[in-house]
Amino acid sequence: MKDDSPVSSSLVALVVAHEATETLSDVLVAVQAQTMKPGATYVIDCSPASDTEIAGLIGRIAPKAHRISAPRAKNISQALNQAFADKDAALNTYAWAWVLHSDSIPEPDCLNALWANADRSRTIGAVGPKQMCSDGSHIIECGIQATSTARRADGILRGEIDQGQYDSTSDVLGIGTAGMLVSTVAWNAVGGLDTALGPFGEGLDFSRRLHLAGYRVVVAPKAKVRHLRTSYIPPALLALSENTEESLDDQPATASDDASVLDLFNQPASIPTRVPHDMSFGQRRFAQLYNWAKGVRAFTLPFLALWLAFWSPARAFGRLVTGRSELFWPELRAWLRLIAITPHLLLARHRAARSRIVPVKVLRELYASSRQVRDSARRRRQAIGQDKDEDQLVTTSRAQYRSRSRAAFATIMFVAIALSVAFWWGRTSSVSGGAWRTLPSSWSDLWDAAWASWIPGGDGMAGPNDPLLIPFALITWPFSFAGIEPTTVIGIIAMFTGPLACLSAWRLTGRLTQSIAVRALGSLAWAFLPSLSLAASQGRIGPALFHVLLPLAVDQWFRVVIAPEPLRIAGAQGTVELARSERTGALARFALTSAFLVAALPSMLLAVLFALSVAAATRRLPWVRALLALLPSLALVTPLYAFALTSPGGWRALLDASGGTFASTSAPSWFTVLGLGSVASSILEMSIWVAPSAFLIIGGVACSFAVMTTSKLGAHRRNRVVPLIVFTSALILASTPFASRLDAGLSGATTTTIWTGTYFSLGAVGMLVAIALSSSHAKTWDAKAPFWLKLVAFIGTIGIVAGGALPAFTHIRALGTDGDLTQTQRLTSDHVVANPNAIAAVSKQAQMSETAGRVLVLDADATFFLIDANVWRANGPSFTDSTALTRAIAYHEATAGAPSDAATADLQTLVLTLVSYPDASTVQAIGEHGIDSILVRSDSAQVQQFVQALASAPDTERVGETDAGYLWRIRPQGRTPARVTLNANGTVASLDSGLLDARGTVENTGTNATVQLAERAHSGWKATVNGTELTPQLASNGWAQAFSGVTDGELQVWHQSWWQLPWMIASLVTLGFAFLAGIPWRKRRS
Repeated sequence: MKDDSPVSSSLVALVVAHEATETLSDVLVAVQAQTMKPGATYVIDCSPASDTEIAGLIGRIAPKAHRISAPRAKNISQALNQAFADKDAALNTYAWAWVLHSDSIPEPDCLNALWANADRSRTIGAVGPKQMCSDGSHIIECGIQATSTARRADGILRGEIDQGQYDSTSDVLGIGTAGMLVSTVAWNAVGGLDTALGPFGEGLDFSRRLHLAGYRVVVAPKAKVRHLRTSYIPPALLALSENTEESLDDQPATASDDASVLDLFNQPASIPTRVPHDMSFGQRRFAQLYNWAKGVRAFTLPFLALWLAFWSPARAFGRLVTGRSELFWPELRAWLRLIAITPHLLLARHRAARSRIVPVKVLRELYASSRQVRDSARRRRQAIGQDKDEDQLVTTSRAQYRSRSRAAFATIMFVAIALSVAFWWGRTSSVSGGAWRTLPSSWSDLWDAAWASWIPGGDGMAGPNDPLLIPFALITWPFSFAGIEPTTVIGIIAMFTGPLACLSAWRLTGRLTQSIAVRALGSLAWAFLPSLSLAASQGRIGPALFHVLLPLAVDQWFRVVIAPEPLRIAGAQGTVELARSERTGALARFALTSAFLVAALPSMLLAVLFALSVAAATRRLPWVRALLALLPSLALVTPLYAFALTSPGGWRALLDASGGTFASTSAPSWFTVLGLGSVASSILEMSIWVAPSAFLIIGGVACSFAVMTTSKLGAHRRNRVVPLIVFTSALILASTPFASRLDAGLSGATTTTIWTGTYFSLGAVGMLVAIALSSSHAKTWDAKAPFWLKLVAFIGTIGIVAGGALPAFTHIRALGTDGDLTQTQRLTSDHVVANPNAIAAVSKQAQMSETAGRVLVLDADATFFLIDANVWRANGPSFTDSTALTRAIAYHEATAGAPSDAATADLQTLVLTLVSYPDASTVQAIGEHGIDSILVRSDSAQVQQFVQALASAPDTERVGETDAGYLWRIRPQGRTPARVTLNANGTVASLDSGLLDARGTVENTGTNATVQLAERAHSGWKATVNGTELTPQLASNGWAQAFSGVTDGELQVWHQSWWQLPWMIASLVTLGFAFLAGIPWRKRRS
């Protein structure tokens, strides 16, 4: 066909360009190479007026082309509208306009194929080409399929080859403007493109308006345009792009050239560096919202606005919690931009209505359904997961690997569970001894205590409770609906800490190595480390949970900073590396698990800060996200840090593990380095006990030495950090003997030391990581290991299993002697023992009643010189009796020679008077401490002296000898002591009370009535009657909190500090957000 033919002279090519690029040159060359050349070529120059690069490029490449200057055009819509705005210009004399983007290169026969379709009917308003990837090998668009809400439903799969499967496509809902051939009559009939859109969404909007104006919109499958889609990612960054599946999947696809949510997969996939995720999402999301709002009926537009006011922030929040936080602000900005452009939207709707000549219902048949959107998304996901033409050897080997992994995992879990059951055999009921402490009997009391600014132990103390109560409250919450007490739940968890530790280590090693043997041995060694078995034996639930959660936190940290170790399989064509699929939310899960770790060991906050700083400094993690990941840990322990750093001697509480404690005999230093924090029965048993530790430490050091001396290992990129990890871990382990000699606090009259098991776990996990990383160099997972390595693994297995079996055997052997222990021996035992009757049943009833009565437990040495008096608010020693902070402060005061506070001194004096010269005033004063009953252990050295003294004490009722010991109830003036009492009209009445607050109705108060608490006086105590605040004052006993000005009405008493509510909100928000964001909503392939 000649250039001056009537057909070609009615066509004009319009190329929109914003800058002079090599691609623009290719476009101009391709236009001139068309088999049917357009009558003229116009380049719409959108660059600044002072920029002459495009003009120079036109002069060199296409001298006959005309240039239209549009320096103020911000998008393709504005550029084309400005070009057609001059009705007298030569451009408007052409019947058809061929629109090309500066990144869309037409194939030589493209215009000819477009015209062949356009010439078939006078009702055709626009024809679109088949859009191909940059090298022309894959299809990316053949018309636009979308729902009425402008969501795309394209069925084209990732990397789909053009085999003519779409050549029958004709009438479609929409086409993209890249390569579009449009009738100028139709263009003017609908008013051109909407200038609010572009480079995304303008094609769909324009096509819909053409339909409503009575025109057809068709696709010419034979016409092909290679579209680079630089609107998704700028050219400078496109070269860095590796994979945008994660960012583009399931997105609103409304762009003219927004061909498929997986379009960018058609770019080269071998580029190693990451780029910012989905840089065009905000524009595409705005285009979808704008098209949605523009296409709905007028009466539904206000409802849509209300819906988007809810849905857009909710979607933005959903981006955060599904591991796609980079889309949070673009999601919000798209909605806010829609609000800002509302006047333009309303005007555009009016103009569209004026050009409409057919009813809107004609679009219904062209719209895709929501089911089609879901189906197309599902097909794309399935296509992504399919391996094409996979080697049969690879398939078989991978199946063998999975089978052997499952068998190995089942074996080690069976061993761990069996030894755990044996370890806890006979101790499944209520226990005591060691550092075991009970939790509040009800979940509501546990929840209140976790967030309280008052420590409800003894006579109480102002300050934050043990931070470990917060994870306990969250963990036990689901079980509260079944009526299971928190202590029971934690006891069951303690029973299975061994198997849980094995599971967490298996998960960590699975990320770092493909060796099944290393994973199995490392997981067993971790489950049987003495830092865990000794902590479980002694009832140190905080350190035990720390040991269980530590590998999970390390695993999530590695998920943030490095890709998982691939599975290497020997295939027919050589070694094949299979990437492992992952789930999103690793950083959030790290934030959540690290918060629990910090609750168990406050000083762990520094390690968490260090880990996040390393990730940020190595550019694996943005600093903002690193700070966000630190917030849960920081929020959880902020009050503890504030009190510890401002209280004399409080710093010791930051170094010690949370939870209960007791004074144990420290083991020799070299055993402490191996994780055995206290002495076992013999050197032989201690040596067997530390066998798993020796395996990890020797293995880690050996791996480090091998990496430094073997070029094959040292060449592996991941192995280079092994010596640094081992060195850091060795420093931590070497510090444990010194830490074990550091006094931590005062528990009763006994000084306790820092529990070093948590620090050993921290060092040991580094050794485990070093071993796993060093074993990742193997060519294939089933490569044969040398004989000497098999021998070492065999010996290691025997030592590890022996180290795990010894604690279980020791506990089984102790069952017989434990049954003969007295109550005092059960409470002071160096290991947990069954003890269902720490206090009598009547005392339990008093504690759980509305008076919240307490138990005074008395004991004395053989000389009756030292009397030990403990006030219990629960069934034995409780988590809320003391914290690491209160013990540290008590130790400082004792070593400094500070006098006891008024409440402690008062109780000590009363106890001495009670056992020497008891009288009614003494009993009444003891009742002011909220004490309902007095318990004397049957095995106490001075039991007869206590019995004689209490028998002569007035206002006491002897209950008798119970399983817990000899019990008396005190009834001063015939009334029941209570935590909160009302003093009115010369009488004292008990008021209803809970663990921390009190509320109820007071009547007949008369004048000068007061309310008194069996709690230390503190400015944080508040009381109101019918909302009127009462006047706080010091009680007459000189230590208790009281309030005056009481009148008839509803009384409420509570303790509150200014920091309590902000701390609770900050902690719950950060923990809740980390939990939601940590749910593995989406799978991503490495």
